[in-house]
Amino acid sequence: MSRVLLALFLFVLLCAVGCDDIPVDETTNNTNSTVHNTNSTGNATNNTNSTGNTANNTNEELQVEVIESNTVTHNGLTLEYQLLRLTWGAKDPTYAYFALPAQVSALVGVVLSTMPYDVIDWTGEAVDTNQAQYSTPITLQELHENSIPHILHGLGHLAVFGRFYTEGSIQNDVDDMVTGLKYLGQHPRVNTSRIGIFGASWGGFEALYVAAYAPPEAVPAVGAALFPVSDFSHLVMTLSDRVENLENQEKSQEYQDFFAPHLLRIFKTTGGAPNDASSNYTGFTHETMLAHLTTPFLVWHETNDTLVPFEESELLVQEAPNRIDPVFYYNPDPLDLETAPLSHGLLNYFIISLAYVYIYSVLLEPEVPINTMHFPEDFHFFLSYVRDYARGGGDIGFIIPHYLRFMDPRVRLYVDESTPIQSASTVFTEKINELYCPSPALSEEELRTLLEAGSLPTPACE
Repeated sequence: MSRVLLALFLFVLLCAVGCDDIPVDETTNNTNSTVHNTNSTGNATNNTNSTGNTANNTNEELQVEVIESNTVTHNGLTLEYQLLRLTWGAKDPTYAYFALPAQVSALVGVVLSTMPYDVIDWTGEAVDTNQAQYSTPITLQELHENSIPHILHGLGHLAVFGRFYTEGSIQNDVDDMVTGLKYLGQHPRVNTSRIGIFGASWGGFEALYVAAYAPPEAVPAVGAALFPVSDFSHLVMTLSDRVENLENQEKSQEYQDFFAPHLLRIFKTTGGAPNDASSNYTGFTHETMLAHLTTPFLVWHETNDTLVPFEESELLVQEAPNRIDPVFYYNPDPLDLETAPLSHGLLNYFIISLAYVYIYSVLLEPEVPINTMHFPEDFHFFLSYVRDYARGGGDIGFIIPHYLRFMDPRVRLYVDESTPIQSASTVFTEKINELYCPSPALSEEELRTLLEAGSLPTPACE
């Protein structure tokens, strides 16, 4: 999931959208300072949840080992990267990829990407070497490509690997991500007031929870989580009910097979299902997580998600309306669990653009342009959905703040090399005029004023 979501922006956000704004070194340093060291396997797991996820022992020194370091020019941009082994206290090692724009002397903001499922093969640990035989490891080229959108904006990129295949626990997952933030918190080139975080699905859980339990020196300023797991008690009970009530036994078995490793990971921390008298979900529910969360988050979810129940995100918004900025898709087709495939449902790529704008609008200085990909068909689809949902009496208040950010004069859209760079506010205004048919047509300023008042025009089109 993480590869796909970030790689959507790879080949298009290049010099055509202003990489001359960022100092680069066109030379490539091919020296490689690889220092593979043997270390523990990283397979140890926590069987109790006594910490409540808090970033304990924040004064313990973080040990940083650079496994590989280099400077490369990729897609016209020069970046410095490192492959890292991070150890902190008694926690298992955490592995990360860190890229910074080359030859930038000022402190930089950083986007942390949660990478729960990606296989890595450069740690020297047996578990990674073995897994690489059965799965395709993420490559350096893919990691560079995932970093390009951030490097283009003068930001760094830290990819933290959760290594789901180590059969650890959800506490391990949080520990890995917190360690990544702790690393940023002590890095001499990082502006710790400008840290953003991005994750999807299981990585969305990691994004929310690392923001909640962040070390005080590196609390993220902004985050985006797509269809995230956010309350493990709710997740386990909902999945149990679904499996129990399914008449389609093949579908029931499909659910059980898919979620078995996830439940194993959950139970290693919590001690069992929520209705088990010996279990303890402290730190892994909305109540205990939201008590610590201060970071604002964009959360995308759709009603027909069969992997992560949509209700989790609905409850998240109800319980933290001032911190969670939802983008919801209320699928007009009813969810039939007996036949629906196991998937997150609709992933509209316009939402990816909204998520990047959401993050960059916080991390970048006010005068820095925000460049994002434009997917015209998905853009048309989503704006049409919002119009039709409002026509049917649905409350579209959730989308207005996101539309307003998209109308920011700094936001520029890029489709492909054959299409000129466009102002997002111009494209958005044209589409609203096309879909809503106000008479007379709205100017950009008139539409912005309307959005600031919390509304959209009444559709006049048949």
